[in-house]
Amino acid sequence: MTETNFRNYSIILLGMFLICAVVFSAFPEIDIYIAALFWRPDAGFWIADIEWVGLLRKGLLRLMTAVFLASTAAWIISLAWRPVFGVAARAWAFSTLLFLIGPGVIVNVVLKENWGRARPKDIGEFGGDREFTAPLDITDQCVQNCSFVSGEGAGAAAMALALLVLTRGLRNRGIAAFLMSVTWPLALTATALRVVMGRHFLSDTLFSVLIVASVALILVRLLKVDLR
Repeated sequence: MTETNFRNYSIILLGMFLICAVVFSAFPEIDIYIAALFWRPDAGFWIADIEWVGLLRKGLLRLMTAVFLASTAAWIISLAWRPVFGVAARAWAFSTLLFLIGPGVIVNVVLKENWGRARPKDIGEFGGDREFTAPLDITDQCVQNCSFVSGEGAGAAAMALALLVLTRGLRNRGIAAFLMSVTWPLALTATALRVVMGRHFLSDTLFSVLIVASVALILVRLLKVDLR
């Protein structure tokens, strides 16, 4: 990635962060309005109780895990022997490190365990006993595994961005195009499920995607991953 492209992408991501921060700080009720679309007074977040929705969520989680584990194995094999599927070791390293740093450390270890934002299903507006707080307010409404930000949303973003980089190294462009045409809808579905099931607010998912995208940009720069 050239210095110009890195600077341009950095400006775009910073701008998106600022827009989200301003919008959700000025109008935090957006989160409640969106969550309310999927909540019923007599049934709560009823979509979460649909069996096939739960199975779909578990399947997508396993797919994210599979991508991470496969990338790690391929990275080790590429370093010890030869590139897997013709994909350079640094691309496999990008995928592994993206999952570890983005969803792993920043989202699940640092933010979700320390931010204290209650999930939609737990706040008073939706039958819970916790207080709704704006996304950027550090609070005490949740002890652990909290709402800000979305772990699965971050994992979905990492999966999509990892495959975007990995498929660039595939010799068979047809397979690469197919993988990307499937990956993006699956990643979007995994992210959206957290909102419709009442487990995360819209802002949680947006910030999680932006965080992972920022980590991806830095890794591309540091690892000198070829995106041509």
